[in-house]
Amino acid sequence: RREIECAFCDDCSFGFSFSENSFGRIICTNFRLLFEPLAKSESNLPLRFKVFDDRWHIPLFCVHSVYYVPVKRNKKKFLSLTSSLSSLEVISCIRLHLKDFRVATIDLRGSQNGVSLLNQILFFSRPLKLENIFQAGTEWLGKLSFNDSRSWDAELKRCGHRANDHWRVCNQFSHGARRFVARFVKET
Repeated sequence: RREIECAFCDDCSFGFSFSENSFGRIICTNFRLLFEPLAKSESNLPLRFKVFDDRWHIPLFCVHSVYYVPVKRNKKKFLSLTSSLSSLEVISCIRLHLKDFRVATIDLRGSQNGVSLLNQILFFSRPLKLENIFQAGTEWLGKLSFNDSRSWDAELKRCGHRANDHWRVCNQFSHGARRFVARFVKET
């Protein structure tokens, strides 16, 4: 399967919690969400030290939940998105809660295609078949989700992205605190 550009928004602001927002262009493909900042940061560090250069690429199967702020209600309250919005809606902000506990915020006040971007994120971040939805019993209580490579591989297979080797499960550190997720998914 090839990566196809589905939606884009110009003149938007993108950032993770506790970090600076950057202005640029955001692109939604069928596999990931890309952000192209207007101001490129110059760094003389070798490639192996540029861990945070990949922060602009979010695999869509890592999206846990999607929230948005509608303009017509004049409220700044985020609403949960469970179904597609009408193309007549106008939204000002999107918040993505990721499975690795990061929160990404996209401010769309200067953009025109916010609803299209939001609907594409919702469509490609959810499994297509009902059989692919993960169902857990009581055995998951007490375990931290996505803390080992097997659970990330299972999530990649569930979303249909493990057949091609575009994604790789990486270990963040070897002797970290057990309460924090030690593994993450990176594009190869």
